[in-house]
Amino acid sequence: MLAPAPTVSEILRSLSRVQEPDLHRDLVSLNMIEEVEVDTAQQTIRFLLRLTTPSCPLKDKMEGDCRQVLREDWGDAWQVDIRMEARTLGRVQGMDWLPGVHNLVMVASGKGGVGKTTVAVNLAKALRDAGARVGLLDADLYGPNVPLMLGAEGRQPGLQDNRMIPVEVDGLKMMSVALLIEPSRPLIGGVPWLPIR
Repeated sequence: MLAPAPTVSEILRSLSRVQEPDLHRDLVSLNMIEEVEVDTAQQTIRFLLRLTTPSCPLKDKMEGDCRQVLREDWGDAWQVDIRMEARTLGRVQGMDWLPGVHNLVMVASGKGGVGKTTVAVNLAKALRDAGARVGLLDADLYGPNVPLMLGAEGRQPGLQDNRMIPVEVDGLKMMSVALLIEPSRPLIGGVPWLPIR
């Protein structure tokens, strides 16, 4: 005998008991639950859990809490299928500047020597370690030293189909202005080190 099918509003009522651990408000009132579907043929409850950030450190807890309240209310007969995605500004506004890139994080300052490179490299490594696929672009014209911090000095990006292929260091893809100029040469008026065809 099939278990009684919950409605979408009943699913939302159940999920409204799950709190976002940092914000201390429920997922439903925060509009973090989307695309709720009840598949009676497959005995499956599906929905999208919209994360605040792709590498959200609390996503496993929120997923577990969602499964728990649904199990309490609807039993074990119903499977729960949860997709997790982060909302990005470009997609919210209908723009897609870089297809396949979900989030951009910019590290900038109006002053030199304040630790931009250190912050950028450590942030990239932390996101990588949290499970995100990360690429680091060093566009510093005056002191591009990401390759130095990653131990990739002297390496050059590859070329394939007239496109540069980033240098990869410990699972982190990186491209830097420093890889394209001669060592110790200023970028302004410098001679390109890598012949671009």
